[in-house]
Amino acid sequence: MNARPRVLCAAAVVPAALLLLLTGGCSHYHIGIPLVPGLSLGLGATKDGNFSVGLNTGFGPLGAGVAVNNGGQVSGSAGVGVGVGPVGAGVGKGAVLYDPKAAPTGAVAPAAAPAMNVTYRTPAAAPASLREAGTPGNPVAP
Repeated sequence: MNARPRVLCAAAVVPAALLLLLTGGCSHYHIGIPLVPGLSLGLGATKDGNFSVGLNTGFGPLGAGVAVNNGGQVSGSAGVGVGVGPVGAGVGKGAVLYDPKAAPTGAVAPAAAPAMNVTYRTPAAAPASLREAGTPGNPVAP
């Protein structure tokens, strides 16, 4: 009997069990497929059956992405992570950029212009001391 097949089987089962143990509490699973350096196709799935497809980019430990889920929502995210070889982990924050099921918001009415009172006044007569000096085009010599 050869013991080698049992060793290979155990070598495959141990990482799989470890992976299930580590991801057992996760609510979202994500796989990145590299397209070109710095850009990858992201595929995600959640425990409740939702999925998403998006584009991700990153430099060093920083990353950002845009994705569309099966409900038509467009979301953006940014995060920081670490990785060793093909395995990585990180934390990030995301926000919904567009939701087709959200209640439509009405057009914003332009703000009413503030009421203005315009008053025209006739200029007051200049004092006598100014009248004696003349005008800029017709000076009076002292």
